Amino acid sequence: MGRDGESSKSDEEWERFVREAEAGSGDAPEEPSARARSVTGPLREEPGPPDTWRGHEPPRRRAGKARYVVGLLVAAGLLVVALDPGRVTGWFGGSGGDGDDAGRPLAAESKRPDQPPPTAPASQQPTLEQPFRGSPAARWADGPAGIGMPAARATGWMSKAQVARALARSRDFLVPSDLDAGVLRGERPAKAMALMNPRQQDVRAYLAAAFRTPSRTNDPLLLFSRFDPAKVKLVGNVVKTRGRLTHAVVTATRS
Repeated sequence: MGRDGESSKSDEEWERFVREAEAGSGDAPEEPSARARSVTGPLREEPGPPDTWRGHEPPRRRAGKARYVVGLLVAAGLLVVALDPGRVTGWFGGSGGDGDDAGRPLAAESKRPDQPPPTAPASQQPTLEQPFRGSPAARWADGPAGIGMPAARATGWMSKAQVARALARSRDFLVPSDLDAGVLRGERPAKAMALMNPRQQDVRAYLAAAFRTPSRTNDPLLLFSRFDPAKVKLVGNVVKTRGRLTHAVVTATRS
């Protein structure tokens, strides 16, 4: 004990004692002493930590190495093939009926549609001669003409010229892989496969396995649109398309 019965403990020890008492420590007294109250009084009166940028601490980086990869994300629109005309629908406006707009091509798509298509009247049901009759797709463009191309802009590490080249190559790949009538009938997409990077040996090995022994793991439908000719019969060679290519920065991490 020190002078006048006060403890000789340091202020730091008293502060620790008070914190434990307030936290409900099992061996702490229910009522702190006058010494404890005199120590903690000024602490309670001090303002809390600032909420401005001074109080900000950047988050710690996660263990391991992280690598950020900027890539080009390309999204295509919808294509409609004359398969079962009674079930052909679209979300792109126009009923394909006998109104003033019937037969008039739609303007190029500028944004993603958010409404279902109108229902075609019974008098406008499709036929084998007119498989798109009564469908919004009747006013869509044929083949690659319905794929809108955005204005190229520098994105991530890619220059404007590189983005334009990537978009053009993406469109050139979509045509033989998804719009070719022979491929849709189940033929091998030789033209599309010839456009692939020969250095991507993993992709080539995947495709070889997918066409040799297709399975859930090696599925050619992940890259190509094709149907089983034993189950599906295409009507004509026209593929209606409406959509656009878009590109954006994609960030990937690897721990």
